[in-house]
Amino acid sequence: MIKILEKWQKTISETSEQIENVRRVFNCVECDVLNSFERLQVEYTEAIASEVGDSCEWLLWYWLENDMGALGFDAGYHGNTKPITGLSELEALIIDGKKTTR
Repeated sequence: MIKILEKWQKTISETSEQIENVRRVFNCVECDVLNSFERLQVEYTEAIASEVGDSCEWLLWYWLENDMGALGFDAGYHGNTKPITGLSELEALIIDGKKTTR
């Protein structure tokens, strides 16, 4: 699973950087073209989540709320939480989620 997560993170990070570059160059906060690319990122993330068995939307959380682990927010189940700062912790969280949601 870690290889899939690494490829996902690299792809999302690279495309996010390019989206921000276009925003700066064209001074465009909201526009249809960039919104469609952002929707594509979300759909790609949802597809990867399905592939790795992430039924709790941890990938979206990791990317959009935890800034790809940079914020180090705590996450977990049943009061057992820990900081999620990298893909190995994200992977463990997804695996725990599979056990919890059975």
